[in-house]
Amino acid sequence: MVKIETGIPNWLWTLAIGVLLCAPLPMAVHAAESDDSDFANVPTRLAAVRYVTWWSHDALGYHPAIYLRLENVSGSNMVGERLRLQVRFTNVRTTDVTVGRFDQRISLLKNQQKDIMLRGPIPFELSIDQNAWPAIECKAMGRLGDVGDSGTQTLAITYLDRVTMTDDEAQTQLEKQPDLRRASYGGSPARTPDSGRRFTSNEPEKPLVATAGGLNSSPKAPPKGGKFVMPAGMPQLGDNFYIFERHFGLPAEIEAPSKGKTDITGASLTWAGYRPTSSFANIFVASRNGANADVIVLTFPAASEMKEEQTLAVARELSGKGKSGLGGFNHTVRYLSTGRSEFLESSAPTCKALAFAVPASQGQGAKLALVVTRLPGDPENFILASAQRIRMLQVLLGR
Repeated sequence: MVKIETGIPNWLWTLAIGVLLCAPLPMAVHAAESDDSDFANVPTRLAAVRYVTWWSHDALGYHPAIYLRLENVSGSNMVGERLRLQVRFTNVRTTDVTVGRFDQRISLLKNQQKDIMLRGPIPFELSIDQNAWPAIECKAMGRLGDVGDSGTQTLAITYLDRVTMTDDEAQTQLEKQPDLRRASYGGSPARTPDSGRRFTSNEPEKPLVATAGGLNSSPKAPPKGGKFVMPAGMPQLGDNFYIFERHFGLPAEIEAPSKGKTDITGASLTWAGYRPTSSFANIFVASRNGANADVIVLTFPAASEMKEEQTLAVARELSGKGKSGLGGFNHTVRYLSTGRSEFLESSAPTCKALAFAVPASQGQGAKLALVVTRLPGDPENFILASAQRIRMLQVLLGR
């Protein structure tokens, strides 16, 4: 060991060296951490309370896009402040990045909201196979006022939905999205199916009597009471398939029309079948343009014990803009090879509704089917013809 001759005792040198080793590292070493800590301390002045992502199309191709609904949550009015937004669209596989930007001076009152669309400038080519579309991560960031990097807020991080829409359609879908603050900012809890509307009546029960059985079969006892509860936020006619995916998940089956293939209305239809839920045994949606719902078909499990007024309420909810025009059901009976069948029909200027019983099969009880359509023509003939031609719809025939 080298002995240091300084006139200072060795034990004092040892103590000094120990203190230096335990001291904090220089600021340069903590530079990487400083960004995160500063970022975490950025005051929240704007909040993204809703957003929608999609592929936006123009003459050059498809662009990743996002619609943001921003709200002034600063607690004070903003007058003429500079708002800079940046959305980084990152191709997860190739790590290529395209950036959408917004830079304007805005004025927002306290709690006032503003919708802003951003999209990537670089176009993509999308194949027919939706599963082959690139996975895109979207990270939206914003700066309010003349601030530097330390004033940057992260507004949203999500993945681009694999759906194409026009900008107008995207803004319509934005209105239907849940408020993100319910989960992120301590607002009221999100509405669940149990908190949806319950349909009750003090009047004597009037059971739905659509049955499929022998002509001489004895009538069934009326149900003790409808157990069905309307799920919250049901998709409607005219909604994009994106809304159905948000509510029911990705479709379990899709059948797109072959070239030149038409149905009895003269229009080619794309059918999508979704997985069963606690409320619906089957969920089918058809579209003339492959994007927006023109026909919605639901079946209710026998355990739902649906009553006529409940069925009509669901039909009105599904009919969207035409729901106020659907009147009460008209009853018609047909004697078919399977026996007596009763159909309930209602119509409005913009849509029609049809309800009937699905014959029991494989030991299961008879299910009630509800069809809501905005296609022209007779819905009864249309759905029966479609059930014979579309494989997924054959459950409507009891197969």
